[in-house]
Amino acid sequence: MSQAALWDPARYQQYGDLRLRPALELLSRVSAGAPSLVHDIGTGGGEIARLMAQRWPNARVIGSDSSREMLAKAAEVDSPVEWRFLDLGDWMPTAEHDVIYGNAVLHWLPDHAELLPRLVGGLAPGGELAVQMPLSWWQPSHQAIRETLGDLTGPEAQALNASMAEPNVYLPNRYYEIIEPLSSALDIWETTYQQILTGADPVFEWVSGSILRPVLTQLPAADAAHFSDLCRRALRTAYPPQPDGTTLFPFRRLFIVARR
Repeated sequence: MSQAALWDPARYQQYGDLRLRPALELLSRVSAGAPSLVHDIGTGGGEIARLMAQRWPNARVIGSDSSREMLAKAAEVDSPVEWRFLDLGDWMPTAEHDVIYGNAVLHWLPDHAELLPRLVGGLAPGGELAVQMPLSWWQPSHQAIRETLGDLTGPEAQALNASMAEPNVYLPNRYYEIIEPLSSALDIWETTYQQILTGADPVFEWVSGSILRPVLTQLPAADAAHFSDLCRRALRTAYPPQPDGTTLFPFRRLFIVARR
């Protein structure tokens, strides 16, 4: 899916605490003691990069993103972090990083069999790559999105649906095959968070800040409104509210920490 879509920091942060939890858990598994260079790729609003600067005050900390809107939001908070515009698809890191950390960013990029070795190659000896990705392509939410896009006839909708026809993220065993030969230590695990959401159409509100952002910004206005109506209905069916009015939204995540 295209990365040209404009991101809305306010909408993405609507569920900021819930979105931050996997990021914090990933960071807690990074064991670096006194790194010199730490890089938070896909930094978003910069919360984790600022925590890195606090944890490792003597390190050079870089927070990079392909969204200038997100970088502008990150820079609003005073910190020693260096904010940098970066297209990960073209990035060729040199072998000097002690930590490369990426929370919920790699799933936007294809060909992880090439991407992950490239990131590991950017680590200094003993350096760590820590990444977390959603395993959402197989979930009812994303199935509903693809089916709803498939019901639209416009060329933009069909192109978007085609871009989502196959997942960018692999299953854990494939990452083991790719990364294990390149690493001295490797940890791979999954967690499913049962997000407890409230309000009207909360699952639609959740995905509209992430996977639906490119969809809603690339469809013509009339198609986007029609798609939103159809998608809300489909997600209500897939995730009906509990008797108390809350909605449970299972959120499956894949974590990888590899030491070079």
